[in-house]
Amino acid sequence: RDCLRGVSAGAVGCFWIICFRGDVLYSRSEGATQDVSASRCVEPHSGSDRPPGRCASDPIRQSLNRDEGRVIVVTGGSGFVGSHLVRLLLARGEKVRIADRREPPCDIALSADFVSVDICDDATLRTVFCDAVVVYHLAANPQLWAHRRGEFQRVNYWGTVHVLQAALRHRVRRIVHVSTESILTRRGLEDVITENQDVSRREVIGPYCLSKWRAERYVWLLARAGAPVTIVNPTLPIGPGDWLRTPPTQMILDICLGK
Repeated sequence: RDCLRGVSAGAVGCFWIICFRGDVLYSRSEGATQDVSASRCVEPHSGSDRPPGRCASDPIRQSLNRDEGRVIVVTGGSGFVGSHLVRLLLARGEKVRIADRREPPCDIALSADFVSVDICDDATLRTVFCDAVVVYHLAANPQLWAHRRGEFQRVNYWGTVHVLQAALRHRVRRIVHVSTESILTRRGLEDVITENQDVSRREVIGPYCLSKWRAERYVWLLARAGAPVTIVNPTLPIGPGDWLRTPPTQMILDICLGK
C-alpha cells in the first residue's frame, strides 16, 4: 500500500478504514488505498440532503499558503485519531493548537499549544480560534453507550454547534467536520453503502449515531448557507495510541481474547 503522509481533508461523503502504523497513515476505501490529502469541499447548493461535494484543488493547502504563521486548531487533538492528525500537521511544520479536555500525549505536548476546553461551554471557546485559519473538529464521545441520558446529544451535537459557531465568528478559512460512516447505514440494510446514502432520523441506529447524524445535518445547513466546511466520514480507526479503547479497538481485542 502507498504511504499517505497527509490528511488535510477528505472527499465529502466518502468513508475509509483508517489504520495507523507509527507516524504513517493508511486509508483503505473499497479495496484500494486512497490518498486522503486531496480534499473536496462542500459547496452551497439546493439539492438533496447529501449532495456530492466538489472542489478543484485542496482548499486547506491554499489557505495555509496565504496565511503562513497562522494557527491550525484541532478539537479532540489529545484523542486517538486527533493525536495522529496533530503529529502529521507538526511534521509538516504547521503551528497547531489542541483544544481538548485532556492534555495531549507527551510526544506532542511540547510542540503544540494546548487549551483546556469544554466544547459544550461557549465561554471556554471564546479565545480558542483566535488567529486560526483551519479548524479540524474531532472532539466527540465515540463510545456506544453513556452513563447519562442525553450525553451523546450534548457532546456530539451541541458540542459541534458550539465549535462551528465559534470558529465562524472568528472567520476561519476552512472547517473540517469529522463525522462517521455509521450514519450512512440503516437497520436491515444489505446493500453496499455509498456516499449518497440518505438515511432518515427514524432509520438511524442508536443514540451515538443519532447524535452524529444530527451534527452532520447541522453542518450541511451551514454549507448551504455558504460556510467553508468539509465533512469526512471515516470508519474503523485502529492502530497504536488508542489508550481509551474506542469501540473498534475493543472489538478487535475481544475477538483476539475469544470473547
